Amino acid sequence: MANRKSQQEHDLIVQSFADALVEKGFPDVRADVPQYQRPAEIESKRPFKGRIPDITTGGDSPLIIEVETADSVRDEHTKLQWTLFAEHAKATGATFCVAVPRNAVGPTRQRLRELGIEAEILKV
Repeated sequence: MANRKSQQEHDLIVQSFADALVEKGFPDVRADVPQYQRPAEIESKRPFKGRIPDITTGGDSPLIIEVETADSVRDEHTKLQWTLFAEHAKATGATFCVAVPRNAVGPTRQRLRELGIEAEILKV
């Protein structure tokens, strides 16, 4: 996880999203917070090491969800993660999603466009 001012906010969002997915019946919900089994690392063939997504689900329509806060959308770390997770999702038939607070939807949409990354944006 990136070291950011809003790490506590980030972790609360991860927890609440994971809880909501479990309540909705999504299979094999994993989240990078203490209350859940941690998602598997997604290996990278690039010069940087693999990364662990914030949330993943299993089943016929798996999700890879990365949670961002307003202060993390432009981070280099975020760019590396989004690139890796989007490529992995495309290769495996998963859907890559970026979950952000409502005030970060515009900057997130712009950043995804700049990077040429396809993702669903989930509003927190």
